[in-house]
Amino acid sequence: MSSAAVLTSPTEIRETMRIRTQNSLPPPASKVLFVHPRCFRITHPINVHMRDEFGKTHIVDSRVAEDQWQQLVVAYQNLGIPGYVINVDSQLPDMVFCANQTFPFMHPDGSKHVLLSEMRSTFRKPEVPFFETFFHEQGYRVHRQPTPPSFCFEGMGDVLPHLNGSLLLGGYGPRTDRAALDWIAHTCERPVIPLELPNPKFYHLDTCLTLLNATTAAACRDGFTAEGWKTLESLFATLIPIDPCEADSPGFAGNGHCPNGRDVLLQSGNSKTRRAFESAGFVVHELQTSEFIKAGGSVFCMKMMFF
Repeated sequence: MSSAAVLTSPTEIRETMRIRTQNSLPPPASKVLFVHPRCFRITHPINVHMRDEFGKTHIVDSRVAEDQWQQLVVAYQNLGIPGYVINVDSQLPDMVFCANQTFPFMHPDGSKHVLLSEMRSTFRKPEVPFFETFFHEQGYRVHRQPTPPSFCFEGMGDVLPHLNGSLLLGGYGPRTDRAALDWIAHTCERPVIPLELPNPKFYHLDTCLTLLNATTAAACRDGFTAEGWKTLESLFATLIPIDPCEADSPGFAGNGHCPNGRDVLLQSGNSKTRRAFESAGFVVHELQTSEFIKAGGSVFCMKMMFF
């Protein structure tokens, strides 16, 4: 079995988890990147959350959105995580959701690398060069698909690093193509566990799965196939179910983030999810991201962890 393969059989997954857990893990990502929301608005609805119950496009309150974004930045600062901001007047309204344009990773030799996304929406494709510039300036080796690209891939929206990135969970369906996972496994030199996303409400893996630590995750069952749910149950000793009503907008409870294995940043008002996290020993910090949830994103979507 290759160490850089897409794993599909339960036996492969169990053996890989055993080996990766026993071996020393790479250092975790310790910095966080944001994009200022000055251009954030909803102009071209590209997911089901961007319209209200009557089919009308949500209207964003720019002042409230900036206040909420500032509170998110401060929350990471309070956890001692150094923050960086891409502060451009790009006229790209979705660029604030900066988990999608790249996937940074650490090579086994300790060098820093980043995969560039090929966004599904033509409206979002121009976002990627800004991140290419940022990571180049940070000393990363940049990887992109051959031209012309043959598949779509939306960064850490659909690739979640587990065990400090020594194992990757790869969502595919609405935004990322299944073929992308083979390229990711080969380029990152990491095994990838594929998870199909059949529900358009959970168009990225990060909308329905929150990794909490090496043995614990939280997920909304409605975001996965029956096979995918069994895979998650085999991966985590504790799999906390997220109520579908809280995982859907306006709750977006599946889009929380635990950057350190202890503290969870979570959209406020998700009382069931909060109690479940606290019962499992996590410290929950509630944040208000309601203006961004109008566009289908919350805490996890609004940041990028890197090295």
